[in-house]
Amino acid sequence: MSKEIEALRWDVFARNRRCEAEIIDPTAGPCYDNWGDQVVPSKANWKNGEMDYVRLEHHGDRHELLNDHIWLCPGHHRGTGPSAGYQWATSHRREQREWLETLYVDLTR
Repeated sequence: MSKEIEALRWDVFARNRRCEAEIIDPTAGPCYDNWGDQVVPSKANWKNGEMDYVRLEHHGDRHELLNDHIWLCPGHHRGTGPSAGYQWATSHRREQREWLETLYVDLTR
């Protein structure tokens, strides 16, 4: 992984230092790791989380910018754990975009 991508991953995680599904959707449920075990995302295990690219309407190609990504645990990103494949990330794109736009309002106008 390039240093630029690694730095971006840290910046996206550092924004709230937790799975952002919990912020966007209070009913999202607990976080799970790659193996389906419940976890609390923290600075100690931040590399186990995943960036989810959220295309904002004003962008064309995929961008590697902080305002284009949210940080998710594997459970909310890929559906590990008791969700058995339900992917919170893909079913909540509109909410993700709206939340990012509130954080980066100057970039969306």
